[in-house]
Amino acid sequence: MKKILIIDDSPNNIMLLSEMLEEKGYEVISAVNPEQGILVFDNNPDLHAVVSDYDMQEKKTGAVVIREIKAKNPNMLCVLMSMADPPDKASDVGAIFICRFKSNAEELLLEALEQM
Repeated sequence: MKKILIIDDSPNNIMLLSEMLEEKGYEVISAVNPEQGILVFDNNPDLHAVVSDYDMQEKKTGAVVIREIKAKNPNMLCVLMSMADPPDKASDVGAIFICRFKSNAEELLLEALEQM
């Protein structure tokens, strides 16, 4: 079973994404802020992908978190999600970008994760 880390400051978003991914057979772990996300990443070397919200109510954006993760593991599949286009281009930090506002956001996320 492939393990996915979700980093999002919204418990509701974590719950919705977790339910969808678990239904598709993924194991999901989560973190509610960037610092916790990095700690969880460091303690789970068997992760297959990281899905991070861009706009968290913290000093670090999701793009900064992904940049830190990619520095530790350049091959990690990372997905950056946001309600709008983030100022830091996802591709600049080595991530796939998905706009949550689009009606097919869940489908796009699953397609991205199938690249693992």
